[in-house]
Amino acid sequence: MKNKKLIAGVHCGTDAIDMKTNTGSRMLREKGIAPGRKQQFYCDPESMANIWDFHGSVGEHRVTHDSAKEDAFKTHAEHGIKKTKKSDEGLHHTPLSEA
Repeated sequence: MKNKKLIAGVHCGTDAIDMKTNTGSRMLREKGIAPGRKQQFYCDPESMANIWDFHGSVGEHRVTHDSAKEDAFKTHAEHGIKKTKKSDEGLHHTPLSEA
């Protein structure tokens, strides 16, 4: 997670991860919890984007996709349904203004 404002309880964990990208690797220790999620996210202010996975979402909420209706994933949570739509570049995303 690039933006620490999107997660609560940011702290240095005892377990670090070695994040590897096409530009190199670095150890991440800071983590926190995003509202509406149980999974902890590691903080990386050097990242290009705020990213979380469908694997974690599926483990916590019902996620549906009906390509016959629209090319979007719908996450069904206690606070409502959030759509993750496909961008012109072909990546599914949710603008922060809609998160």
